[in-house]
Amino acid sequence: MRDGRVATSSFRVRLQSEQTMTTASLESRIEESFAAGAEPVSDVDALSAFLELRYALEAGTLRAAEPDADAPTGWRVNAWVKRGILLGFRIGALTQMSGDGALSFLDKSTYPARRFAPEDGVRIVPGGSSVRSGAFVACGVVVMPPAYINVGAYVDEGTMVDSHALVGSCAQIGRRVHLSAGAQIRPSSSRTMCWWAEIPECMKERSSGAARCWRREPS
Repeated sequence: MRDGRVATSSFRVRLQSEQTMTTASLESRIEESFAAGAEPVSDVDALSAFLELRYALEAGTLRAAEPDADAPTGWRVNAWVKRGILLGFRIGALTQMSGDGALSFLDKSTYPARRFAPEDGVRIVPGGSSVRSGAFVACGVVVMPPAYINVGAYVDEGTMVDSHALVGSCAQIGRRVHLSAGAQIRPSSSRTMCWWAEIPECMKERSSGAARCWRREPS
């Protein structure tokens, strides 16, 4: 049993080390492409680095900002991730997005709207909401129409994004937060806005349970 625990611990350390190296490599590629100005517009390597960044943001494995106990504010802003997001706007071409009848949408080809499947456990209630690619939306999140979640945003489990609410680029929203109707979380260009809250442990048993992720906690 002890050998098994040691092996598991060793595997986790190795996995974390490999992930750190992969992130460092991606950071280097993003920084190099961003520093090149307009040159990477048609660069396949720059596009590849950006798409890797975008997919990692959507998966929640990479964030524009993350908790850091050693930081004075308790949060660390990953400025290179924000530069990678800007790189996506730089290298994307203006293109026709899907429209319905008289409606027509144009945006950068690098930032189409995200699509969700039932197994994602995310409720996008019909009525005009949109989630941009490059945003992380966790299982159990409810988006009421109309609402908008921008690239780089992180919305954790059980949160409700209510009608006419805006989750701005790179905003970080915690678990079981209710962004009430008309709320706007818009980070400034110099920092990333964090709205991090959770239901206290003593309140969880008394809550209705509506915020629980049905995919992982089926009833």
